[in-house]
Amino acid sequence: MAKRIPSYRLHKASGQAVVVIRGDSHYLGQFGTPESRERYERLICEYKAKLHQESVSGRYPWTCTQLIVAYLEHANQYYRKNGKPTGEVHCLKIALRYVSRIYGSSLACEFGPRKLKVCRDAMIEGRFSRHPLSRRFVNKSCSRIRRTFKWAVENEQVPAEVLHGLQSIAPLRAGRSQAIEREAVKPVDPDVLEATLDHLRPVIADMVQIQRLTGMRPGELCRLTPDEISRTDEIWLYEPGDHKMQHKEQQRLIAIGPKAQNILQKYLFGAFCFSGLRGNQITVEAYRDAIHRGCEKAGVDNWNPNQLRHNAATEIRRQFGLETARAVLSHSDATTTKIYAERDFGIAKEVAKKIG
Repeated sequence: MAKRIPSYRLHKASGQAVVVIRGDSHYLGQFGTPESRERYERLICEYKAKLHQESVSGRYPWTCTQLIVAYLEHANQYYRKNGKPTGEVHCLKIALRYVSRIYGSSLACEFGPRKLKVCRDAMIEGRFSRHPLSRRFVNKSCSRIRRTFKWAVENEQVPAEVLHGLQSIAPLRAGRSQAIEREAVKPVDPDVLEATLDHLRPVIADMVQIQRLTGMRPGELCRLTPDEISRTDEIWLYEPGDHKMQHKEQQRLIAIGPKAQNILQKYLFGAFCFSGLRGNQITVEAYRDAIHRGCEKAGVDNWNPNQLRHNAATEIRRQFGLETARAVLSHSDATTTKIYAERDFGIAKEVAKKIG
């Protein structure tokens, strides 16, 4: 049964308008004046909003902490690759830490835009972390928080209006917030690259050269096996069974040209192409650490394997244009069909003949 809305009444003893809300009398000024009517309408709207919130709270009792615990359980099962949680789970924990520490005991159904902005300000300030988060990471973290509440709406644990409110917050723009800007990842300086190569073990140096020539991701290079390479054509084809965009059913085809083939020839006999001193697969972490040790010996600043993709992208874009670089390096946000991937591989083959 709907609650009766308190009426606008005359308080005869004082001549003022009055409204009684939950036993409390609120005097509104002289009876019948526009000002008293305005105060009455404001109090009634606030009273209705409170009634609605109480009704929502009764139907959605989860606190933010309870929601976070439930969502992370879901995320640990959903964001998996080869039976292990992906890095996305770690990023979710970083983002949701702010909600948990600031509003953990608050009802999830009461988490709105203002509270998200408070969490965002804490990220910019660097609370709960060793240093302030960059603008791009802050935006991604806010997106992850919204994704958490979207999941809660899908599972009817918070009302849809909560998600709609959170979606109203625009991302931080470059130069228009207090958030710090991280430098974009850049190619490795050619002189630095050459100096580092002189201080790397032969297998690591060869991996660097192959990655620079083909534009592979570090993980694709480290997981490369002889069985995954088709050598029936002039340009070899490597189709990784495990790659970054696999969950989107995107096909990844990598062209290996003559220069990279000459280097790779001597690594086509083991379970993995690139193995350490004990015969184990060289992991991405071991590959990166070996490069860093080489940098220290060469007396140059550290650089990371993923920067070599930028070297490849820079060279391909310079010679063939932006669209060709996108095709070769598989930079696409669209859902890629098999036909689309094969078209890109045709482009990649022509590039591989000339530079790789």
